[in-house]
Amino acid sequence: MSAQNEVVRKGSVVIKRFASHLNYLKESSIYEKLKGSGLAPLVLFEGEDSIEHEYVEGTSLQDMLSGSTQDPAALARCFKLFFDWYAAFRQKTQTSLGRIDFSKFIYDGKKLVCVDFEHCRAAYMEWDIAFLAAGICLKPEPYSFRAIEICRLFISVGAGVLEWEPERLARCLEAELRSQCDELGIRRDEEAERYILSALCCCGVLFAEDPAADVTAAMPYLSTAPQRIVVSAEEGKPECPSFRYFAAGSSAITGLYTASRLVKEIRQPWSLWLNASEKYTRESIISLLSAEKDDLDALIASSESSGRIFPMLIRTETAQVALSMAVSGGVNTLAEALKNLKVKYI
Repeated sequence: MSAQNEVVRKGSVVIKRFASHLNYLKESSIYEKLKGSGLAPLVLFEGEDSIEHEYVEGTSLQDMLSGSTQDPAALARCFKLFFDWYAAFRQKTQTSLGRIDFSKFIYDGKKLVCVDFEHCRAAYMEWDIAFLAAGICLKPEPYSFRAIEICRLFISVGAGVLEWEPERLARCLEAELRSQCDELGIRRDEEAERYILSALCCCGVLFAEDPAADVTAAMPYLSTAPQRIVVSAEEGKPECPSFRYFAAGSSAITGLYTASRLVKEIRQPWSLWLNASEKYTRESIISLLSAEKDDLDALIASSESSGRIFPMLIRTETAQVALSMAVSGGVNTLAEALKNLKVKYI
C-alpha cells in the first residue's frame, strides 16, 4: 500500500505534506499556473514536499449533488458550476485532473474551488469527464435508471460548455466503467452501458409539424442528448427550451429534402429521430439505444409492415451520404430512402 499524504488544518490554514515528491511537484506547478485565477486556494507557503494554503469555507460539490438528486434543475446548476470551472482550468493549464471526484471541489457561495491537483497528467479532457461520469453511473446504485439519467444530464450540460469528441468520450467512458467495476467488484451491465454510450453520442431530433404540437411526450428522451434540434415550419416554433431550431421551409416537415438538409447540421455520430405527434415509451427508446448496431445504418422501433419510421436511431455519417444521393436520384420520401440503408426493425 502506498504512503498517504498528511493533511492538517490549523485555523484558516491547511498544511499538506506529500508522501510523493513527484506529486508535490505536480501540485506545486498547477498552483503556480492557477495563481490569481480563483480556481484554487491561495497558496501561503511552500516547504520541502509541503504546501500551505488558505482553508476554503463552503460545501463540497459532492454534498451539493447528493442533496439535489430529486431535482434535475438543481443538478444541472451544480454540473454547470463544475464545467465552467473545468473549462477555465483547461485553458490555464492544458492538463487533465486525473482521478479525482466531486468531493475535491468546494463551493464557497460565489465560486467553485478545487483542492487537489497531485493527480494531474497530460491527457484528453474526455478522460476526466469519463472518470466522473462512470462514478455517477456506479455509485451508490450501480446502473440504476436514475444514475444513468443523471449521467446523461451531466454529459448534456458539459456538451454545452466544452467541445469534445463524442466517440472518444464513449471509448473513455467504456474503459472507465470497466476499470471502476473491477475496482469496486461490480458486475458490468452491458445493455445499460450500450444505452449510456449511445446516448452520449446521440443528437436528439424532434420533428414538430404543427407549431402548436405538444412536445412534452418526447422531451424526456431528448432533454439529455448532447445536441438537441427541433425541426419546425418557419412560420411558427413550438415551445422547447434549450433546443436549437431548424426551419424546414415547407409544410412537409419530415420530407426527404428536409431530412437531407438537417443531417448536415448534426455533429453527433448517431441521432434519435422522434415526431412530436407520436407517443413513446421509455422501453422503446432504451431498446434502440441499447441495441447492438455495429453493422447497421439505422434502427426503427416499429414493424416494417406498419410503414412507421419513428422512433428511429440513424448513423449520421451514413445518412449524410445516403439521403443526399436519394434526393439527387429523385426519391420522394424518407421511408423510401431508408430502403437503401441497412435497417433493422426492433
